[in-house]
Amino acid sequence: MANTNKKYEPEFKRKIAHLYLEGGRTIESINKEYHLGDGTVRIWARKHQEECANSPSTKEEQDTLAEIRKN
Repeated sequence: MANTNKKYEPEFKRKIAHLYLEGGRTIESINKEYHLGDGTVRIWARKHQEECANSPSTKEEQDTLAEIRKN
């Protein structure tokens, strides 16, 4: 069972949300690899989507980082 008291850095949360939303990974595979709780990825993904919707610059930054990582 995942540690419910653990704190994660915002960059890590964005990375996990990106893996799920744009990386084609399943929540189950991410949970197993990173030892996360059942609802954690879903919550982080939803918050990330809200941030991108409210701040276009956040979405642009994430797109730029994704392109850099591909190269």
